[in-house]
Amino acid sequence: MNKVLLILFFLISGCTFSKMDSDNLLGLTDRQILRRFSSPTVIRTEAPYQLWSYRQDSCTVLLYFDDTKTVRFVDFSDGC
Repeated sequence: MNKVLLILFFLISGCTFSKMDSDNLLGLTDRQILRRFSSPTVIRTEAPYQLWSYRQDSCTVLLYFDDTKTVRFVDFSDGC
């Protein structure tokens, strides 16, 4: 599984979301996401799963983590 991951820079304060390729986020762990994006705006837990939401202006990115704390699904709002 040699996959080159796009390095994503994300600053919640001051920058707007840019359209990101969800394939580059799938399979990342919660720690990898925190290093790249900082803390999410909202975390919703329905054990053992979690939904992390990053929101700014007209864009929302939702990351769905499975029970291994790995991203399994990514959703972008139309404004991204």
